[in-house]
Amino acid sequence: MSAPGGASEGTTLLLILWVSIAGSDALEMTIFKDQLEVFQGQDVVLDCKVTGYTPAVLNLSFVAVEWRFVSTQRLVYSFNGGFIDALRSGATVTLENLKRGDASLHLPKVQIEEEGEYKCIVYVTPTKAEKSSSVRVLAEPKVTLSERHFTINNGSEGALICDVNRFYPKTHGISWVKVSRGVETEITTGIITQIVVNNSDRTFSVSSKLNIRPTLDDDGNRYRCVVKHRAFSDNFTLEAELTVVVKKPQEPAGNGPGAVIGGVVGLLVIVLLAAAAFCFWKKWTQAPPKITEIHKPTHFIHGQHADLSWEVTGFKPKEIEIVVLLTRKRKQKLKLFVWKITKDENVSCQIEEGVPLVDVKDGCERVNSFTAEPPRCVQLENGTFSVKCLIGFCPDVSVDDGAQMTVKVHHKTLKTSLEKSVKFEVEVPPTMTEIKMPTGIVHGDKVALTWEVNGFNPQAIEIAVLVKRKVDQEAKELFHWQIQKKEKQTIPSDINPSVKETTQVNSFTAEVAKIKQTEKGTFSVNCSVAVCADVSRDNGAEFTVRVKHTAMENPLTGCVTLHVAAPPTITDILLPTDMTHGDCSTLSWSVSGFNPRPIVIAVLLKRGEERTPEKLFYWQTIEKEQPAGNKPVGIPVTSLTRDVSITPSMAVITQGTTGTFGVRCDVTMCADVSRHDGTELIVQIKHEALKGSLKEAKIGTLHVKGVPPKITIPKPRKMTHGERAELQCAVTGFTPG
Repeated sequence: MSAPGGASEGTTLLLILWVSIAGSDALEMTIFKDQLEVFQGQDVVLDCKVTGYTPAVLNLSFVAVEWRFVSTQRLVYSFNGGFIDALRSGATVTLENLKRGDASLHLPKVQIEEEGEYKCIVYVTPTKAEKSSSVRVLAEPKVTLSERHFTINNGSEGALICDVNRFYPKTHGISWVKVSRGVETEITTGIITQIVVNNSDRTFSVSSKLNIRPTLDDDGNRYRCVVKHRAFSDNFTLEAELTVVVKKPQEPAGNGPGAVIGGVVGLLVIVLLAAAAFCFWKKWTQAPPKITEIHKPTHFIHGQHADLSWEVTGFKPKEIEIVVLLTRKRKQKLKLFVWKITKDENVSCQIEEGVPLVDVKDGCERVNSFTAEPPRCVQLENGTFSVKCLIGFCPDVSVDDGAQMTVKVHHKTLKTSLEKSVKFEVEVPPTMTEIKMPTGIVHGDKVALTWEVNGFNPQAIEIAVLVKRKVDQEAKELFHWQIQKKEKQTIPSDINPSVKETTQVNSFTAEVAKIKQTEKGTFSVNCSVAVCADVSRDNGAEFTVRVKHTAMENPLTGCVTLHVAAPPTITDILLPTDMTHGDCSTLSWSVSGFNPRPIVIAVLLKRGEERTPEKLFYWQTIEKEQPAGNKPVGIPVTSLTRDVSITPSMAVITQGTTGTFGVRCDVTMCADVSRHDGTELIVQIKHEALKGSLKEAKIGTLHVKGVPPKITIPKPRKMTHGERAELQCAVTGFTPG
């Protein structure tokens, strides 16, 4: 945009805006180290900082940030000119730090499924920088020994079991060490380590059993279970101490009558025990299964992977059938999966898939809503069997909300099948549109701030409106909408009593929010707040919307800053009643009550019948020269004419207590009757609040008097009667006109 003085004669600039846009030749980015390790459930900050921009403190209106999970290109967090969208619950970027180039992402309570590569993208208009780095999630193993002190008879066999539970990643190591009289020896025989088990929270568990047949020389030995895992800074060790005892020999039986009686009694006992064993043989070779409750997450979030797990345990014989069924709203029951476990020791499970389901295609990495892997059947110490089942579920609110999954267990010991069910209440976190407001808000205008909260389920939601003005230490809550689960379609707004203002003072009024349900079953709310803009109170105020919903751990927020302009006014300019050629006079006037600060004040001269006035000079504020409080600051003037008969002084700008600005202007004019008489002086103002129009004030028509003439008649020479003579007259010292 060219400066006003650079325009050709007659060119009119309708609106001048001064915008400070952050710039950079090349942004440089540093990001957190690759393979950053964080423990499951802990908070983490993913560092991302940029340099190479100007100015030192960024204007966030021209900054955008994106964090993405690279493997799925899923958006984790975004900030764009004041609008925040945290798709990962609890994800935050500190905006105060962002003003200084720090776009680091805070993620609370990191879970295993969040392991992977993250990309940080920062836009500082008009440049962009991006980098990627990866996060590794660790779950520290929980290690226990079956005993810390154990006893085995000399020559008998005993066992020590080391359980390693809830660890991630899967890679691990378990070894056994014997410590005998201070000498450590690694044990390589008598070890049985089970297959690693997948837990419902995506961690792993495994058990290792050490069989020991000690001699008396082994008494006092210590046996160590040594676990190696990435989550440990060093190998983790637990040990148990062995005591070996000698079994006392039985005394030999006598040959007297007591021995005979004892023999008869013993025979009787053997017969009774055999009969009892025969009677209960069938019962002890069969045991009915039990099914645990179906473990599920606290919330089912639309498009977010969840695990469902349960255990069927305590049964024998081994043959069993587990069926998973799904019943969706107004639809028939679907058979999802069937597990059949047979006697064959080499085949742990045979899985049969039921009716295929429609793809979710909404952030879930899996093809279908439900996926399952064949479980393993494990024999317990009491001889019964146990099966752990795990199903992956990626819920879709449009079809899965209100659906019910049922697990049925069929076994030969059961007359009717066992059943456990879980009902899905699928939650969808809301998204919020950008808060819309008109551009060019002028003092006294009544405008609407509107936004939508979309795509959430269940219906219950809380929406609060807060305002922080420049004089406030913290934001004040103005309005509060709270929608209950079974409420009607309109919701009255509640005004917080602690900040309720009188009608004469309060700038903001709220309309009744309206909620509607979409075809997908989610809900949407349209919100509107009207503001009667007051430049002294509302300019620079931060307008914040805060949304709370059960599907989010942290509130969703959106924020805009109000920019209220005030149009300038011009005081009257009094001209001298009479101006005489050559006299010099000072013309003064003030331009006051305007906001924002940028303004152009020009002085024009219109001569006679000319249609287009000549622009003589103009004052233009420089945005960086902001006055501190009421301290006056000079405004330089730019001259466009060689006419030195009208000369301007440096204008002075001040800021009033209401936040508006004022400028005092002075012009010195030395009247020239030939050039100024009958001309018009015009003051012309350009300002944002005038919305493209020009404000003009005519100083008036100048009337300049000329200098009166002087008449001199030279004295004639001596004349003679009747003689013809010439008389001369001289008119001097006058101005034309």
